[in-house]
Amino acid sequence: MNKFNRVLSGGLSICLLSSMVISSSASATSRKDLDVRITQSTDSVDFSWTTVGDVYKVYAYRDGKESLIWSGGDLHYKQTGLEADHAYSYKIIAYKNDQLIDEEVVHTSTLKTKEQVSETERYNEKLFNQSTSKVKTNKKPLQLMGTTQDDKLNEEKLNYPMINAQINSTVKNDKIKLQWVNVPDQDGIYDVYRDGKLIEKVNGNEFVDADVKTNTKYKYKIMGSKRIPDSEIQKKKEFLAKNKVTFSQKDEEILFYETKEIGTIVKSSTNIISAQSRSKKAKPTKPTGKKAKLSQEQQDDFEYPNGVGYLFRYTTFIPMDKAPNPACLGIPIGTVCDFDSFHGDNRGFDPFAESFRTRSDTFVTWDDRKKPNDVAFKPDTGITIGYKDGKKVARAKAPKSDIRLAGQDKGDDWISHQVQVQSAIPLLKIADRNVAPDIDAFYYTKVYSDWKGQFYGVHDKAPSHEFYMYEHPGDIGFDIMLSEHTDFNALFPLAKKHEWKYNLVLPPDGAPVPGGSSSGIDESGNFVFSMGNENYVNSKHYTPTWGSLSLDVHLTEGSKNVTVRLEKLDGTVIETKKGLAGGSVASFYVAGLSEDEEYRIVINTANDSGSYAKGYIHQNDWMDAGITTNHEEVYTYNGVELRKGMYKGKRYAWGLARNGEYVRFEVSIDGGKTVADTSSRTGKGSYTSATTAPSSAYRVFRVCIKDGCGKWW
Repeated sequence: MNKFNRVLSGGLSICLLSSMVISSSASATSRKDLDVRITQSTDSVDFSWTTVGDVYKVYAYRDGKESLIWSGGDLHYKQTGLEADHAYSYKIIAYKNDQLIDEEVVHTSTLKTKEQVSETERYNEKLFNQSTSKVKTNKKPLQLMGTTQDDKLNEEKLNYPMINAQINSTVKNDKIKLQWVNVPDQDGIYDVYRDGKLIEKVNGNEFVDADVKTNTKYKYKIMGSKRIPDSEIQKKKEFLAKNKVTFSQKDEEILFYETKEIGTIVKSSTNIISAQSRSKKAKPTKPTGKKAKLSQEQQDDFEYPNGVGYLFRYTTFIPMDKAPNPACLGIPIGTVCDFDSFHGDNRGFDPFAESFRTRSDTFVTWDDRKKPNDVAFKPDTGITIGYKDGKKVARAKAPKSDIRLAGQDKGDDWISHQVQVQSAIPLLKIADRNVAPDIDAFYYTKVYSDWKGQFYGVHDKAPSHEFYMYEHPGDIGFDIMLSEHTDFNALFPLAKKHEWKYNLVLPPDGAPVPGGSSSGIDESGNFVFSMGNENYVNSKHYTPTWGSLSLDVHLTEGSKNVTVRLEKLDGTVIETKKGLAGGSVASFYVAGLSEDEEYRIVINTANDSGSYAKGYIHQNDWMDAGITTNHEEVYTYNGVELRKGMYKGKRYAWGLARNGEYVRFEVSIDGGKTVADTSSRTGKGSYTSATTAPSSAYRVFRVCIKDGCGKWW
């Protein structure tokens, strides 16, 4: 939470008048339930709960399977012999008179050992000290620029590290409870965000969200802030005064406060197994989604890894159009003030944006035997352009070696890696030595083959930082950490860092689980399934386009009497197809649907042993090009046109023929090597149907006449 507005450097407390309610950590629900509490160590997890039944059972989840590990009448259970710094999921069920009374799913992690904490601290100290040493200059500091001759003041560190902080979540279908530990804060009042919106201020280390929808994913963020010791503040003030550097209240927040962020991404469901899908065995392939787009330089020499897994993308960017040259804010420093400003990226958070300062793409994968592969790493930096009086006068590119894979490790069911960023403005040099401060960042991930993950990082409070996790190959994923730019003074050595930590406990809808064998997403974006004698609910949700939904369920193999139905997420049936067998296709086309609702496919095989079904679900994303807006001509080929337009924030592409001419519009999902199946649309004297056109090096388009085709776009 931003404590600077309430605690000035002299220690005077100021009460803020706000409509935001500050709640106590003793939040409770009106009805009595299990109310599970968790305490963890490096090798154990201890559960306790309230009296609601006469028998309690504890199930553990691992590798997509559940197992009963304890049953009895006690109100507590402790599992020991666990791996340190490891994520675990459990379900606690209460019974009374053999009837299920209540159940809660628990997601938690064991603590790091002292050795693991020390290792992370060494990474942090190395990051800070290397960055500081690169900026030393004999010139006077300008604003907060430069460093002191006092090495102890230069050697920045975290005064209150939260390396061993943890956030636990206990989940019901209609409630999510969060408990966090080891998160430093000035007054114990934390800001709680849900899906990016501040929803409550909490006095304590617990928050209960009773306003949730069943089977819905939520991202929670807990924010705190801790003022550094008075002795360190005094040293900084003396140094700044000696060098006649003034600073504002905003600068005091940058200088004297460490900001803390901890969070989790969790789904409001007590059914863990059904919420997770399985991936088919993977072959080496390129990602099919726009998230996979690399710069041309990256594409030239990058080989995509084998297997199925995840892509982690960490990017820094300048959100404004231009940024002032920090060396020109006071007395000019030699030739580095030849530029009064630098080109910014002029954007907000966007995992697919092509403008950035630094970017790392890290691929973490498993092979088809569920064995971890080596991490594949690809760094990149953006072009820096210097301006003088509004004119471009120079450009340069920071070395990709500014971004490095600092380490990796593997376990039975997990892969970890660390990435370090130290990158300065390449145009600010004296005698070939950088005098600009680095953009500093460090992150650590430990991910599992079932979409659980632990993420930790430290970075400067400038510029903007964004960190995303996506399936590989595929298009499904979400943001892990988004940190907005504060002030460029936050890049300099005296400024304090931002520290963050997140847990991910369930996959997004439709995402595959690496190394599995029953369902998932194939290279074309189809949802692949394989089932036996069961009721199968696919976890991928479908949203109508232009008020209509078109789905084809292909049963490539299967026994007789398979039933397929389209329904809303609440179970309301829209349409049913019965009596299907292997080799048949169940096609659904329904118009007049609400675009604010999501839909799913449910498949039933016959209730006899040996019944089964295999196949895939394909969503037809073609639509009428006439309803799009902002039409643009991309290019013309022998009288026919490739055009693009927008509809509800999405870009679409199509072909156009005039004066009775013939046109064929084609799509490729491998960068133009082959034409995708069922991708062609033809037209005569008019436009073809339109399809989505994300920014991707692999999903490309062209128009053809009878005798030839134009270039891919």
